[in-house]
Amino acid sequence: MRWLPVLLSVITLFLHGSNAKQFEHWYPFYKWTLTGEERAPTCLKDYANAVEILGAQNSMTCKNLVSCIYNNTKEIDKADMSSALVLLGLAPTVLGQMGPTLNQKAQLCVQSPILGLLCVLGAPSIAFGMPWARTTPITHTDGNAFASGEMWFFSWISWAVNCIFSGRMQTPAQQTEPRTQSIWIILPKYSLAVGAAVNVFLNAWTLSRQTIVSWKCTSSYLEFLWVSLTLVPFCFAVVATSVERSEGTRTGSKGRPLWSSVFYSLSNIASAVHVLFGTVLFSSVLFIGTLDALGVVGQLTASTLVCQFITALELERVEDIEQKLKDVGNLGAGSNLSK
Repeated sequence: MRWLPVLLSVITLFLHGSNAKQFEHWYPFYKWTLTGEERAPTCLKDYANAVEILGAQNSMTCKNLVSCIYNNTKEIDKADMSSALVLLGLAPTVLGQMGPTLNQKAQLCVQSPILGLLCVLGAPSIAFGMPWARTTPITHTDGNAFASGEMWFFSWISWAVNCIFSGRMQTPAQQTEPRTQSIWIILPKYSLAVGAAVNVFLNAWTLSRQTIVSWKCTSSYLEFLWVSLTLVPFCFAVVATSVERSEGTRTGSKGRPLWSSVFYSLSNIASAVHVLFGTVLFSSVLFIGTLDALGVVGQLTASTLVCQFITALELERVEDIEQKLKDVGNLGAGSNLSK
């Protein structure tokens, strides 16, 4: 149930982005060049007339306008736009190397689902590994000690919603484990994660309505599709992590189970496909200059770094908690032996 609000938000943003109108909004640097110079106004007028006759989803109406605008564009401006395509095309690979790894995202989501999902959406680029390669098993941690803060926080949110919409004044459910973080630590952390995810979706929405994808001229949802498809390799990685944790807890084995290795390999294959799709997509957008593309990549980089910081901080914190619990357990065992 804690996943539901975030998933509904993703679906809503995806549907909103798929309805973006094309050729009505432009990136500022080349707005006048594309809409006001020489024959550009005539091109847009011819496009409006063609839409009334053939409809906006007819590919020829879009292609004819693109050809008309490009015939009216100076060669130096075309070269600048080509440089922007190189920059945007490299973005999925570069951002994937800067953000949290797939295994780190999966571990964070298993420990703290809402925060993990927000960090996945805030850093959609993924650094993939080799499929079928031998990898080091993850360190098994106690999920309750890590996720209790999130469970406590969302129990109070659920209680507030019930009070507002149902008139119920029941006390929120008590945690079996004491919370490990105060609300003043939880709120900034979740606010940063939400801000990173919203920033990514806003940039996807802006790209979808202010640019055109050359090989899918009438579609305005592809950027949202790329962001949403990052959940596919992520889900494979979460399943692999869950299987590995359950097998390690049940059998005490330190090796990686077969099914866990299979799902990790599938997640890496899906990640490679996701990066390839992003590269093809972002290197095909039209009507954006290098300076505007730098702004887009800069904002995506900021979201990626925020999510990397949150993921690294949280995973390091849970390791510290586990180490303290082990030290306390060893101390208790030693005192019992001395008695």
